Amino acid sequence: KDGLILTCSHLVKYGAIKSDLQVKVRNRLYAARVVFSTPYGHLYELAVLKITYTLLDSYPGVPICLRSSAGILGEEVFAVGYSLFEGSKKPCVTRGIVSKLAQHSIITTCYVNKGASGGAVVDRNGQLLGLIISNVRTKESVFPNVNVNVAVYSFRTSLEKFIETRDVRHLRDWDISVSE
Repeated sequence: KDGLILTCSHLVKYGAIKSDLQVKVRNRLYAARVVFSTPYGHLYELAVLKITYTLLDSYPGVPICLRSSAGILGEEVFAVGYSLFEGSKKPCVTRGIVSKLAQHSIITTCYVNKGASGGAVVDRNGQLLGLIISNVRTKESVFPNVNVNVAVYSFRTSLEKFIETRDVRHLRDWDISVSE
């Protein structure tokens, strides 16, 4: 009901784009602005957007439940995102497993095409486990069935504090340089 969207910071050029954004939700475009975005080269690749909708509109989004714990190796998960290749108005959902856990990230075997960045990785109960950052690639190849996701449990507390207070300072906990 708040019109907040959690996505990847590279989708808003790491905060260089602040306004004049359009976000498609349920086949309708909404104006949006960047509330917060981590800079390039930071551990968390996250951005929070706020969409504008009138009281005449019904809330276009879907409430999410943030998972409080890390995934379990071998756990079945689902990647949900909009692939650039599909050309569909509906999200692409693929199934895989958690194949590796790191302090701030989860690697899954869900098939993820280009364009799915910012999409969700959810468990069987629909709880948000991670946010799709990218698939794995080398100079020669792309591996769409191996992908890296920011783990929700590693940023959940600061996001919940922000949602409760609307104080952007809570999101600055995400502003960690990879070199730190």
